[in-house]
Amino acid sequence: MRGAAAVLISLFALVLVAPMSAHAEAGLLVGVHDDQIKWRTRPNPILPAVRTLGLDAMRVTLRWRPGRRNPSVRTHHELQRMVAADRHGVRIVLGVHGRADDAPSTAGEREDYCRTSATSCFGTARSGTS
Repeated sequence: MRGAAAVLISLFALVLVAPMSAHAEAGLLVGVHDDQIKWRTRPNPILPAVRTLGLDAMRVTLRWRPGRRNPSVRTHHELQRMVAADRHGVRIVLGVHGRADDAPSTAGEREDYCRTSATSCFGTARSGTS
């Protein structure tokens, strides 16, 4: 019984003390992973909810397939929606991935993957600012 009481008191103390010691370093992004912004023709309804929650960022993913060197037309439209969200103060963290079987294993496949990723990030950001 004494051991149970000691454990209970320790847990209670931990619950009281732990939240007080937590803090974030400057520059830490707090956000969500939500691809919904890619599929909406107007992403604006999502953005107030993100800001109301006090979030700084949204992680959005794009799928890469072997042989693809540039984003498709559909992907380009999705990227434009992400650029619009960024303009409204929500930082976009972009993840470019594929299936495990599609992992780039040759120099050419790695080049394709890197080119697609770079074009998705930098080419769209430039074209979205005009």
